[in-house]
Amino acid sequence: ITYTFTFSENVTGFTVDDITVTNGKKGTLNGGGKTYTLTVTNSGSCTQTVSVAANVCTDSSGNGNAESNKLSILIDRTLPTVTLSPNGGTYTMPTSGNAKISTTLTASDSGGSGLNILQYAWSTSRTTEPTSWTTFKSGETVTKSNIARAGTWYLWTKVTDKAGNRA
Repeated sequence: ITYTFTFSENVTGFTVDDITVTNGKKGTLNGGGKTYTLTVTNSGSCTQTVSVAANVCTDSSGNGNAESNKLSILIDRTLPTVTLSPNGGTYTMPTSGNAKISTTLTASDSGGSGLNILQYAWSTSRTTEPTSWTTFKSGETVTKSNIARAGTWYLWTKVTDKAGNRA
């Protein structure tokens, strides 16, 4: 994540050591005058905070800077999960009428950003993603009805969290 530090006027003496970062590794501080940038890296999901203490740099009159606000950003790199119950199995074609398959879909997000898109689609292909999706709620039972002939059906899910991670 690249952070931009903007002062109200040109300052001198501002260094990377003047920036406090939690849950991240500071890169090189770039810029000068009144605008500086710093890239902070991390791995995993966390809340990253960045701040600048008071009086770490000065303007042309020798006045120290004011303390910055403390910026907190939730970083979510954890994929959501989807469970099916039951997961897999076989169905028997009835002697008359059509068959149906049902399963319960449960989605969760432990990364902290929350679930965003919950969709499913039935398909006879296990390699080509469907183009038409149906929205579901976590814990909902979904059913493929009107199965007129024996065959293999695959249940595809498209579950993303608000950070854009896809299960």
